[in-house]
Amino acid sequence: MDWEQDFSIIIPAINRVAGMEVRELPALHWWTFLGYYQEIGGDCTFAQVVSIRDKLQRGKPLDKAEREYYRRNREMVDLQTKRTTQEEAFLAKITKKKG
Repeated sequence: MDWEQDFSIIIPAINRVAGMEVRELPALHWWTFLGYYQEIGGDCTFAQVVSIRDKLQRGKPLDKAEREYYRRNREMVDLQTKRTTQEEAFLAKITKKKG
């Protein structure tokens, strides 16, 4: 998962676990937030996205409903690769074909 990319689907899942809108709190201890995060499960967008990502990464087949969800929500499910200029230069250097 990616905190930045998944923020819009993490917060509703956290709110469901917490039973409140956590962004309205004046403060929320990190360990409390992390506890809420670790309890995310069941039928929510974030859990579904993470489950599909996990199956794809491990080469496991998606069921029919998961395949359809992935087809309709590919941009949300696929993690966007972000690299710094230095990382891009390094990768270009090591993958450059010789000859």
